Amino acid sequence: MFTPLYPAARTTTADAFNQPLDGSFHTSAGPFTLTAYDHDGGKATLGRNPRWWGDRAKADAIDFRAVPASGRLDALDHGDLDIAALGTTVDRATADGTDGENAAAPPDAAALAEASAQALKRAEALPGLAVHRAPAAAFTQLTLNAAKGPLTDQGVRQAVARAVDRGQVATAALGPLGVGAVPLGNHLLMAGQDGYRDNSAALGTDSPAALLDRAGWKETAGKRTKDGKPLALSLLVPDGSATARRTADALTGELAKAGFAVTLKAVPADSFVTDHLAKGDFDLALFSWPVTAYPADARPLYAKPQPGPDGLPVDGRNYAGTGTAEIDRLLDRAGAELDPVARRSLLQQADTRLWQLADVVPLYQRPDLVAVRNGVAGAGAYGFATPRYQDVGFRTT
Repeated sequence: MFTPLYPAARTTTADAFNQPLDGSFHTSAGPFTLTAYDHDGGKATLGRNPRWWGDRAKADAIDFRAVPASGRLDALDHGDLDIAALGTTVDRATADGTDGENAAAPPDAAALAEASAQALKRAEALPGLAVHRAPAAAFTQLTLNAAKGPLTDQGVRQAVARAVDRGQVATAALGPLGVGAVPLGNHLLMAGQDGYRDNSAALGTDSPAALLDRAGWKETAGKRTKDGKPLALSLLVPDGSATARRTADALTGELAKAGFAVTLKAVPADSFVTDHLAKGDFDLALFSWPVTAYPADARPLYAKPQPGPDGLPVDGRNYAGTGTAEIDRLLDRAGAELDPVARRSLLQQADTRLWQLADVVPLYQRPDLVAVRNGVAGAGAYGFATPRYQDVGFRTT
């Protein structure tokens, strides 16, 4: 019921909560307890907790080490790590071995793809290790800014959503990683979750061309214009991500077929939200959200913006800047509903309305890539599963 559970002294004030761990923090009610902590060295050691009332931990101790993504393949190769998440390592690999965040100059798409492919090949070739794969508890989606420009028109947003071949996008993004390229058809539930259903048919059967014609965007030589202005949109992507670049290239090509002139705008990850998303400085934005086992918790991502003290709408985490009272009510009811059948019905209704609103287009679940040393049991790419650290250990045979 209570995870995580911290001593009161660690949560009394914001300053106390923000302090790093130190040697005095040994409280634990789990299978392990903190036995050593090296803040400067980036290492924490958890030893078996003799007071744990559940299954006895199989490992005597587990060392957690802070290793930058760019250094994890070397650490695995040298035997310094037995388990390492490699998603960022592969996605942001660069030819010079630095991470994509700190490269001297942003690499082009071909360089990103090649560096990522080489990093994955190296991971798969490391002796005595295996790369585990699973759909992660996170999804990549395309957010449409409904607060300005052509995308204020629901019909134009629906044309964008209809023009995107989510299967092709998923293949372009995930195929090189050796992960199943399955498009995502739900805003609230991930594939494999109880009740998952692809509701994208709620967009209807009208073609992008028909939707744009109806909205007044006329076609001339494959381009769409209205009142003399071209149907031009910017696509915001995090710089340095090979997966995001593959996704963006696929999206740009598909939207161009429908008459949209899309310009790629790659910006540093550390300013992506604060300087662009939160300020509405985009037309289309490609990024990912984490998800939980409680789909109604996604309400803040889709809640209709409410007026702030100055009377202007406050978007919160709904960067599309739109929404409806009906969707809010459905998600509120789903969050309070105890009957699982009724709850799933409410979630499906909300998702159907979200597809029709067309302010967010779900694309695919992100992949988990985790390297595990042969002989280690109980570890891997967990996806939606909760790790049982008491089951992690070395096989004896």
